[in-house]
Amino acid sequence: MAYSVADVEGFLRVLRENPEWRDAVPREVLGEELLSLPDLVRQNSEDIRALKEVVRQNSEDIRELHALVRQNSEDIRDLVRVTQRHETWLTKIDGRLESAEGRLSETRWRERFSGRFGGLVRRARLVSPRDLELFEDADDHERITEAEADAVRRLDILIEGTRKRGTREEVLLAVEVSNTIDRKDMSRVSARAATLRKVGYNAIPVLAGARMDASLKAEAERAGIEVVLTPGDILEFDPLTGAPIQLPADDDE
Repeated sequence: MAYSVADVEGFLRVLRENPEWRDAVPREVLGEELLSLPDLVRQNSEDIRALKEVVRQNSEDIRELHALVRQNSEDIRDLVRVTQRHETWLTKIDGRLESAEGRLSETRWRERFSGRFGGLVRRARLVSPRDLELFEDADDHERITEAEADAVRRLDILIEGTRKRGTREEVLLAVEVSNTIDRKDMSRVSARAATLRKVGYNAIPVLAGARMDASLKAEAERAGIEVVLTPGDILEFDPLTGAPIQLPADDDE
């Protein structure tokens, strides 16, 4: 059916005369879905604004998280530096304690040499490398190396006496003192006693200390090394000052 311009103008005139009909026309022409489109657009706009706010808040949270991570990383680096300083300090303290324990132990063995080594020799007397003429002469005439001579001079204790068991011959005890005796002590004392034997002394290697593994002790004795242990010499030290806090009494005192 064809409509003329007059029909349209008439239709518009009717709408102007009856404004209550105007809302009905869009519903008939466009349908409810198209009519609801503006509301949907407005709702979408609100949702987009809300989403932008969430994104903005998330961005702030992420920035705060980054700042927190940076701060934590700095704190961790500071903690690592402090820990490293403490480890260095503890290493130094440990070295000082070991050194102090060694000096105290050597002093106790030297002061009580007669009783402690009485099971090995009679008429025990302390000597120094300077007292050993054969040794000094061999060093002067280079019959031993400089390293061998220096090693003998680093012996903790030298004791002359008459062997208590067997032939009762004159012997020289070459003594290494260590609170915890290990394989290195065995090697050192064997080599140093061998040097003394090379220059003419009846030198016996001796290991003196507070602790030694039983199997290592048996190995040392098989190698001809005398072992003298005094477990009461195990000392305790103040971890801060390094001073001994316990000095157990010896049986030979």
